Amino acid sequence: MGKFKQEYTGTAEAIVSHAIVMPPVDMEDGQLPPLYYFMVHIGLSNGELITEHEVYCSDIDDYDLLLGMDIITQTDFLITNAGGKTTFQSRTPSEGGVEL
Repeated sequence: MGKFKQEYTGTAEAIVSHAIVMPPVDMEDGQLPPLYYFMVHIGLSNGELITEHEVYCSDIDDYDLLLGMDIITQTDFLITNAGGKTTFQSRTPSEGGVEL
């Protein structure tokens, strides 16, 4: 699979765009329904894999994946902003506290 633009937010549940999954089209009027659930595997940028995770599929502006708290709370998650560049690190399973 190609590279997709990811965003990390405080949303409750992970959301993927139609670029990730293709929901079925409503055959009556040809329109996409506003929301669908899919079971997906999510590969994080640090190489970790979240398997068989239920996500919403919806239009989410310029992003393909919004990681929700449903994923973040399964990990030890650290955000840094050195030099104005925001980065994150995570590890799964959680190993407890992080020393800063």
